[in-house]
Amino acid sequence: SIVYQESTVIAGGMVQQGTTVHFTPADLSVTQVDQTGRVQGQPAEIHLTYGAGRVKGTSTTPQPGGTSATLQIDTTVTPGTYDDNALSFVLPALPLANGRSFALNVFESGKGTTQVMQIKVSDGGSVTVPAGTFPVFRLDITGGQVPTAFYVTRDAPRRIVKIELIGAPFVFELVK
Repeated sequence: SIVYQESTVIAGGMVQQGTTVHFTPADLSVTQVDQTGRVQGQPAEIHLTYGAGRVKGTSTTPQPGGTSATLQIDTTVTPGTYDDNALSFVLPALPLANGRSFALNVFESGKGTTQVMQIKVSDGGSVTVPAGTFPVFRLDITGGQVPTAFYVTRDAPRRIVKIELIGAPFVFELVK
């Protein structure tokens, strides 16, 4: 399998999480997702397996007021459904070109539901981030929790250099 690992620390530890996603190499279908961490001191944990048209496992997410909610997940998903934690790996692998559009079925593990995310690709020009200046595609994504813009390098190996949550007062940028 292909294994994607991601480690995130935001605001000096207010958010800490480690994510591991397993993919089938032939079609990049998700087979397993494991994520553990803390958000403002509250535990956050996801353990899911995908296979035979189903997703099964548990998802524990922090809630307002200092509590956590745990979902027991055992539901059907259509072929080609991606876990929301896999998008950072999947988006740069799409056949990106100016004017292209994609509709991806995305399972939101924190909610236990599948959403259709619409992706519109445009010329993002050049973006300067701490890691340098890169010619990019801009991917405008709707259908998730908030509209988001991903900036993906045009040149191989493609990678995400910037993420903007539209309307939020912060961005994520590649630093090295």
